[in-house]
Amino acid sequence: MVTVKGYVIGLALASSSVAWLAARPQQAILPNTKDFVFSQESAYLLMPPEPVAGSKSLGLWWSSDGGYLLVARADRDEETLVKDAIAGQRTPNSTEDSLVVYHLLDKRNSVVWHARALSAKLGSVSWFSGSNRFVAVVDEPLRTEDPTRPPRSRQSILIFDADRGTSTTAISVVQEGGLPWMGVLMSPTRPYGIILSRSVQTLVAVPTAAASGAPPSDPEPAPAPTDYLMLRPDGTTTRIPVAANMSLSGWSKDGSKPVFVTFERSPDRKAKATWYEVDPATGKSEAMTKREDWEPVSNGEIDTALRQGEWIHDGKQEKIQAAWLDGSADKTKTVIAKDCSAVSLSPALNAVAYVSNGVSMVRPILRVPKRAFLTALKEALKAQAMSNAKQVGLATLMYSSDYDDVLPMQGMDMSDILGPYARNASIFEGFTYTYSGGSTNGMKDPAHTELGYTQGPGGRAVIYGDGHVQWVPDK
Repeated sequence: MVTVKGYVIGLALASSSVAWLAARPQQAILPNTKDFVFSQESAYLLMPPEPVAGSKSLGLWWSSDGGYLLVARADRDEETLVKDAIAGQRTPNSTEDSLVVYHLLDKRNSVVWHARALSAKLGSVSWFSGSNRFVAVVDEPLRTEDPTRPPRSRQSILIFDADRGTSTTAISVVQEGGLPWMGVLMSPTRPYGIILSRSVQTLVAVPTAAASGAPPSDPEPAPAPTDYLMLRPDGTTTRIPVAANMSLSGWSKDGSKPVFVTFERSPDRKAKATWYEVDPATGKSEAMTKREDWEPVSNGEIDTALRQGEWIHDGKQEKIQAAWLDGSADKTKTVIAKDCSAVSLSPALNAVAYVSNGVSMVRPILRVPKRAFLTALKEALKAQAMSNAKQVGLATLMYSSDYDDVLPMQGMDMSDILGPYARNASIFEGFTYTYSGGSTNGMKDPAHTELGYTQGPGGRAVIYGDGHVQWVPDK
């Protein structure tokens, strides 16, 4: 056995992987499903799933270091809904939205925010890069005294500490008719973000109509002015002094600077775009000679995907969407879980989260050197083949004892015949019966008479007439 980071890789691995090396001697044929995948240098092992949050999980967000998982969920009071339905009463919206932080290291979760859907609505959620803090936008409806005026609400940007479970309000505005409006765009590589604050639109006349001599038209809304604020993990903000005609577009290639764009009309009425990198601390802008946006870079090791597949469910074949883990080498892939609506791989490649039937789960991922893993796996599969062969040999002798020392004939279904003498039908996987059959009384040398074998990696576990098993390497 090989021990890596406190995990023992041995017979436990063989229980889920015993058949993949037994297909053909001297050649390992990897099937499509198992509990590990390969990159060029490493093996990634999926550990058993751990529950994170029940009820209706809606979204999954990992912190950049993979230490925390943030889950948004909507809990419904099912008992109240059923009672009211029986009584013929209409139930008001009893859904409660909440945010749950799961600590991967100590397997602990905590609810850091919750509110009835009628009293508050959760908007966008995002982490500060390299930090244990995250941002959430929350909208709360306010009572309107004057029914003739647009509906009023309060929009707040909250900053949460994942360790302490506490929150602070970075900025809050009272809205009328949805304005002023705020949004947050987080840097993908730095611990700060940009708040977009759009003010109330103003009405302006259309100059082109007046210039042409046509009757004046009704005023139309001008583009709402937008303010930009730099947001830090401690909740402090600083206004970014950019020109009024500059609009936020994204982030620079290294993710450190916000990119703004301006549009101007050329004499031929074609729009010309100019892109600028802006220092979020000083507001100093610099025109980009070549536009290069930040893009997420593949880790080159493993990845996740949601795929439709045919599965047997309650005795019926159905199409179910499963979450898959794909390795970058050897075309290896494995099913993380069936019937999934979402999947998210930790940036640190140390775990994968998914939502199945509304319940969020996490499967930790163990990374080990590929060569060491294959060596340990080969030994584990060899040991499993030996163990299975010994159990098949014992079942064969028990059968012979019950049938006057007569062994089954070659070509018979051994799993069917010996099944009643076996504790687990899986012991017959990879087993080949080679004895011609008949009475054991005519067996001259039982210790050297082969009854059959179980194929393993690089050899066979051979069962002999006296019940003992010996490993015979492939030639």
